[in-house]
Amino acid sequence: MDVKKILDMVSAEAALGVAIGGVFITAFTYGEARLKADDILANLEDDRWEAGIKEPLTTQEKAKETWKCYILPLFAATTTVGFMIWSHQIQGRKLVALASAYAITSNSFKEYKDKAKELLSKKKLDEIEHAIDQDKVANMTVLDGDILATNTGDVLCIDAWSGQKFFSNAEAIRQAVARCNQMMVGHVYLALNTLYDEIGGLPPTKAGEELGWNSLFDDAIEVHFSSVLDKEKVPALVMHLEPDPRPMYQDC
Repeated sequence: MDVKKILDMVSAEAALGVAIGGVFITAFTYGEARLKADDILANLEDDRWEAGIKEPLTTQEKAKETWKCYILPLFAATTTVGFMIWSHQIQGRKLVALASAYAITSNSFKEYKDKAKELLSKKKLDEIEHAIDQDKVANMTVLDGDILATNTGDVLCIDAWSGQKFFSNAEAIRQAVARCNQMMVGHVYLALNTLYDEIGGLPPTKAGEELGWNSLFDDAIEVHFSSVLDKEKVPALVMHLEPDPRPMYQDC
């Protein structure tokens, strides 16, 4: 299935509708996951008590028993955010309606990530992220004609936020992030598009102008990478930014 061709046929209104629906799906699946995980842990504690084991479960034991419960809400949240960004790219004028829905989903997704970090080991979190990132590049190849060329490297890179594909390398991207953090010291806020420009002059996106960071509220931008293989088994990097860029970032 060519997802890009399908999304090309989606109107801004339809993408926004899917995104808003995804807000409720994310909240529902997250709530269901929490209940299911709590039931699993409660039953496990009862079994341990009956067996005479009085020590509480460790964080690692909880993670081992419940991490699968949180895969569906992660997928729902990731898909929802993706449609929100896509609707921005189709029609930037939808920002006001979109910002409210984005804020709700962003908060729900942050709660999910915080809970996942609490329950799961870093190794398990990395495995989940890697599996999602691998799916993103499963049908990509360095031979694709739509990969953007920069003067900063020759490694296939994919931005997890916009889906932009470009050639660069991890160190060049880290340096671009460092420069952007310096910019925020003097200018307070920074658009996502500014970061794209620092990474070898990547073209701006509509979402990239509406999303960004504000040093009064956000921590310094950090970047990490997931190493994956394209369909020709060539190594590629998926770029993740933290904290997530957010709408209305210029408001103080």
